[in-house]
Parts: sequence; structure tokens; C-alpha cells
Amino acid sequence: MEKKGIFLENRHVSLLLSAIIFIGFFVFISGYFFGKKKTVEKFYSKIDQESLADHVYYSVCSNYGNYDKDQEQESTEDSSVDKDSVVILPGESQMQESESQEVNVSGQIKSQNRQDKKSDLKTIKQNVNIDDVSVTQEFAENEKTLSDNASYECMSEDEKDSGKNIENTSAQDCQKDLLKEEYYAELVGFGSKTSANVFCNRLKKRGIAVVLKKRRSKTSRGRNVDWYQAITEKFDNKSDLVAFVDIIKDKENLKGIKIVQC
Repeated sequence: MEKKGIFLENRHVSLLLSAIIFIGFFVFISGYFFGKKKTVEKFYSKIDQESLADHVYYSVCSNYGNYDKDQEQESTEDSSVDKDSVVILPGESQMQESESQEVNVSGQIKSQNRQDKKSDLKTIKQNVNIDDVSVTQEFAENEKTLSDNASYECMSEDEKDSGKNIENTSAQDCQKDLLKEEYYAELVGFGSKTSANVFCNRLKKRGIAVVLKKRRSKTSRGRNVDWYQAITEKFDNKSDLVAFVDIIKDKENLKGIKIVQC
């Protein structure tokens, strides 16, 4: 009888098995190296992010250390001044009385200055959103009116017109100069957006408006890494900004805040 069907010899079976084993081994090796490559890329990206976060944290800590050193130096200077002021020279009773009076007066002046500074900070906090540009415009207009009324009667018509033109140009130049200068403060940097949003929301709950800016820096490997920085709004008057920053320092215990001019 003749047998029907497909018949393979032992040689063909061994070749087929060898091909299947080779293909399976090739697929396994390819998948292994591909997964290893992805793992190494993720590891390097994580290292870059952590290095940037460490760099920001180190810069913030270094600023804190410099601020603490400055505070310690100021405290030592104040203590040395107090010690020197308490020194009494023997044999000079009148000088002792006068020096003791001067020391008492200086102490009262220092305490009064501290109280005035605290009251000024509270006042500036309440009026931090006042439009300084409108105030300067009203001041310039009032000054212009007073100067025109004072010199109007002792000037000729040509001199009056020229004087008005000069005063108008000077007032406009002053207003332009005031409008050109703007300042803002860089508060603190964060490696992640979540931490930055938590900080900004905490300040908003306390009635302090801040702006979150996205920054981009390059690592030592040349890769771009994004980080986030909290800054204040722009101020036309630098002294108001300094007072506003002092309020944030007292509430958030921040140090090393940098003021930048636009």
C-alpha cells in the first residue's frame, strides 16, 4: 500500500528545529538590548533632573548661608557697639552722665526706628497695589500749575509760552524715566511644577500675589532641562518692592532673594 501525506526526513526535521531555535535566540537578544537601551536612557534623564534639582537647592542653601553670616556679623557689630557704649571712664563723672544719656537716647531712637519700620511695612502691605504712575502724574500736574501761577505775572508772553513748553517737556521726561524703570524679585526655584504650584497657592492664600515662570537650563551633557521659578509682580518703585520682599521673608522664612531691574 502507498502512504499518503507529507513525510520529512530526519535531516529536514533537524534543520527546521535549528532554524526555530536560532530565530527565538535572535528575538530574545534583540529584545534584551532594546530594553537595556531604554533603561539606560531613563536612568540618564533621571540623573540630569536630579542634578538640576541639587544645583538649585545648593544655590538656595548657599544664599541662605551668606544671609546668615551677614546677620551674625550685624548682630556682633550691634553687640560691640552696645558694649562700647556702656564703658565708663574713671574720674570723669560729668562725662559719664552725658554718655549715659546719649546711650539711652540712641537706644530709644533704635527702638523707635524699628517700630516705624514695622508700621511702614504694614502700611505698604495694605497699599501695595496703588498705581504709582497716576500719583506721579498728579504730582507733576500740580507742580506745573503752581509754577505757572507763580511766574505768570512776571514774564512776557513769549517767555510764558517758552516756559510752559520747557515745563511740559521736563514733566514728560520725568514721567518717561519713571515708567522705564521696573523691578521684580526672584523668590525661589523648584525642580518640579507641582512644588512650585504648592508654594504659589500658599502665598495667594495669604494675600501675596506671585508669578510662576518656566526656565530652561542646559546640563553638563548638553541636554535642556526645564525648572520653575516664583517671582513677584513688577514694581515701579524699588523701595516698595524691598518692603514687599521683607513681608514675604517674614512669612515664608526665605533668604537670598534677588531683585532684578527690567
